[in-house]
Formats: sequence, structure tokens, C-alpha cells
Amino acid sequence: MKARWLLLALFVAGSARAETRRKVAVVEFRGGVEQAAGLAQRLADRLKKTASLVVMSPIEARQHVARIDAEVARCSGDEKCLARLGVQLDVDEVLMVGISKLGDVVLALQRIDTAEQKVIAQLSEVLPPNEEIDDKKLGGWLKQLYPPEVFKRYGFIVVTANVDGATVSINGQEKGETPLEGKVRVLAPRSYRVDLTRSGFTPFAARIDVPPDATVEVRAELAREEGPLPWYKRWYLWAILGGVVAGTAIGFTVYALQPDTSHVMGFIQR
Repeated sequence: MKARWLLLALFVAGSARAETRRKVAVVEFRGGVEQAAGLAQRLADRLKKTASLVVMSPIEARQHVARIDAEVARCSGDEKCLARLGVQLDVDEVLMVGISKLGDVVLALQRIDTAEQKVIAQLSEVLPPNEEIDDKKLGGWLKQLYPPEVFKRYGFIVVTANVDGATVSINGQEKGETPLEGKVRVLAPRSYRVDLTRSGFTPFAARIDVPPDATVEVRAELAREEGPLPWYKRWYLWAILGGVVAGTAIGFTVYALQPDTSHVMGFIQR
């Protein structure tokens, strides 16, 4: 049985972003209130999942500065004092989560710019007693504090090939020819189809998943066409199996579903 196989090497790793992502530390002050326990940590976790920021949670802040909670209390909401704590934490801004009881339980959120030592956004909410705060409400608060651009997350695609002069398209949009310089920035998490075509070579296609803040490398092997080929040998579908985790290097090797002259349907799969 004669078959022609091509190989795709897919590599996913934490990406060094082309632009520097803003670093935010989430800190908490509680004025003797037990309601909404763990709210600051949940807000930090929500930011990590949805925003294009480098987020330091309250737990991580305590690991950097052992007495951070006492220092936050000492600042008593003063933005310059909180900004100096941001310098100690090596972040661009501090997200202050204050919970106090003034008749009602009041939540106060403040974004303090570390360099400018001033409040750049703030929000206050009355927390009804015994009401569960779900992720949708957390997300709504954060979207009032941060501009929409913060919630656009990106990944990168790198395409290499064994031949020069092949046209590279991503989701039908041409990105240039091989060798393709640099990384292609795309919205993430999303799936993308990568196509490479060049006259005299069998077209290449791959379907990939791009996680946020990660780089996916597609290494394409284009095979020369050996004389006129029937239509069913001109296109093939890549099957990529497995999951990816942004920020962790993971390697995948998959084989293409390729035409086979001896199979009744023209394809074999291994």
C-alpha cells in the first residue's frame, strides 16, 4: 500500500507579548465586615480569565509583601500611600477592594495608577445582605472600571514552511509569503484555519486553537505534485487532537489524512 504522509509540528508556549501588558495588584481592606468573604480574590481571578492584564491576586500580594493587609489598612484609602505599595509590588496599578459597613455593607473599588499616584477609576456598590454575588455581577463591575480594550485578549501564530514563496492565509485572509516574518497577532481564545499554497505543490491546511497570551507555531511541509492529480488528491484535512494550556510549553505531533491510491475512497487514516 502506497501512501504519502506529511507532518505538522505544533508548538504552544507562553508568549512574550509584542506590547507590554499592564500589571495590576488586587488588594483588600475590610472594615470588620465578614460579608462577601473572598470577594477580592474572586475579582482578581475574574480579571485573570477575562482581561489582557498581568494580575497579582491578594494571595500573591501577601507572598510579595508579608504585611500587605496591615499596610493597606494604614493607608486608609489614600491614593498616594496605595501607589507606594504598588511600587513595592512592582505593578503599574493597584485595584483597591474596600468593604465597610456604614449602615449598609458598601463595596468600594478604586484603580490607583502607581506612577501618577492618583485614582483613575472608581465604583461604589451597596451589597444587599445574604445575596450571592455571581460571576456575571463581578464581570459587570470590572467592565465599569476598565475600558473595553482591556477585555480583548490575543494570541500569536507563527508559520514556517519547507519552501519559500508559499502564500499564507489565516481564516481566508492573506498574510504574506514564506518565509513569513514575525508573529501574526489574533484574537484569542479562538480557532483558526491556516492555509499555504504554491503552484506545483500540494496545498497545506491546518485547523488550530490559539489560547490567550500564547504562541502557536505551525510548521508546514509542502509536497511537490507528481504530475496531474485527481481532484480527491488535491485537498486534505488535518486533524489536531489534544488540549492546550496557555503559558505552558506543550508539543503535539499529528499526521495528515492523506490520499492513498489503493483505497476505494482515496484516503487512509492511521
